[in-house]
Formats: sequence, C-alpha cells, structure tokens
Amino acid sequence: MRALSLLSVVGLAAALLTGCGDDTTTPPPSATYLKYKQGATYTYNTYQRDDTNKRIDGSKQVVIWTVLKADTTYQSQGSVAMIAQATYDGSGATVLSRDTIFVQSDGTSGKVSQYDVMGEFFGRVPLAAQYRDSVAKTWSQIGDTKTTGTTSWQTAPEATVNNVMIPLGPTTVSITAFVKMSANHKGAVNSVVPAGTFATAYRTDHTVGIRATAFGSTVLNDSLIAHYEFDNAAGLIRKSLDSKALTLQGTTQVVPGFEMELTAYTVPQ
Repeated sequence: MRALSLLSVVGLAAALLTGCGDDTTTPPPSATYLKYKQGATYTYNTYQRDDTNKRIDGSKQVVIWTVLKADTTYQSQGSVAMIAQATYDGSGATVLSRDTIFVQSDGTSGKVSQYDVMGEFFGRVPLAAQYRDSVAKTWSQIGDTKTTGTTSWQTAPEATVNNVMIPLGPTTVSITAFVKMSANHKGAVNSVVPAGTFATAYRTDHTVGIRATAFGSTVLNDSLIAHYEFDNAAGLIRKSLDSKALTLQGTTQVVPGFEMELTAYTVPQ
C-alpha cells in the first residue's frame, strides 16, 4: 500500500521504537473479539508468488505493524486502530517503505473492516498500478471474528475508474475499469503460521472482480482471489493473494500473488 506522507514522521518514530530484532511473542489473555491495543506490535514475513502461485523464497520481506492508536475515529467510523506499517528487506535491516493503515473492529458483530482495500488490490494489476489512487476510498469488511460457520457479504460496492490508458496492439487506448469485492466467509479454522498454531482462527476469502470496457464493449471480465485469517488475540495472522493471469484483448498479464504470515507479536497487558 502506498505510504502516507503526512504520517511518515509518526511511522518512523514508531518503527525506531519497535526495532526489527524483537521476535518475542507475548500471548494476551483470551479474547472474545478482535480489538487492537495501543503499543502492540506484529511482525510478518511476506513473500511474492510466481505465476504458478508458488512462493518465491528469495523475495522475502519483513513487515512490522505498530498500533499507534487503538480506539480512534477515522472517516466517520469509530473503534478504529491506526497502525504504522514499516516494510524492511529480508534481513530486517533496511527500510523499504512506510505506510499507515486503518482497521476497525466491531465488538458486537465481530466485523473487521479496513479502509481503502479495493485500491490496494486494484493497484496490484500491473497495467492499472498507476491508477491505484483513482479507486474511491471506502471501508470494506475483510473479516468476521465471531461467526464460526459459513456466510457471505458484499465487501465493497463496485467502483469506477475512468480514463485508464493501456497499450492495445500498436496504440494506446482509454478504458473504463470497474472493481468490486465480495466475501465468502469460511468460519472458524485451524491455522498454523510461524507465530504458532491457532485452533480457532477465522478465515474469509474475497473475490476481487475486475471488469473493463472500451468502445462500448467489455474487454476484460475476470477476478482475483484474496484470503484473510484473523485470531481474536493475535489479530491478522495470514493474508494472501493468489497469482492470476488476466487477458485483455489478447494481451495477458500475470498479477503476482503474495503471502503474509505472522511470525511474532507483543500485546500490552
């Protein structure tokens, strides 16, 4: 996700306080729903995937989340955690990027939402990456940490991105792109990540629909598949995107997938 310059100083301070070498995990008391706590830190290993959806071992990066605020208001929503995200190289020594993300958790329903999720996934399409900020920013429900059975919902309504310029044959044309997300909640699952085994994690798969039109005709109608797993005590424990080849009027581009797994976390008591 793109770094937010207005919060870069805050993110830098948080990252310096956190450091990269602390892999101590402090299990918090059992929780009935997900609620991030100020000062909590979460460390993840991330890897890119190749066009067969297999992990590329040499692509490892380290991501550290630091919760700056745990119960704030953002974009008309309360119960929001403001999280500084710092991305390092595979050794954890060199900072590659900084960002700030916003996650809302509802203690009554168990719903977990994040701001500007559709823009994140749309920006992973190589031809559309430069238009990532043109996707309307909104809250999207990415998880459910109370429903143990299966269910579904609309993650986010369809957004329109106009004047996306793409190469088509010997020329460049303007297309209109549409992106939307829908959720297929798998319920409670047993999940194993480097940070440990989570017997009651909550998994939700999302279909990211991408459609494009040009000259009154549909030139692309396909989708990406993303996965989220949450634990009420440990927060986000796994996030991934499947690699997918998209074909636009005979031109095929692979959207590279990725995986992000929790390796350690520390939560204030």
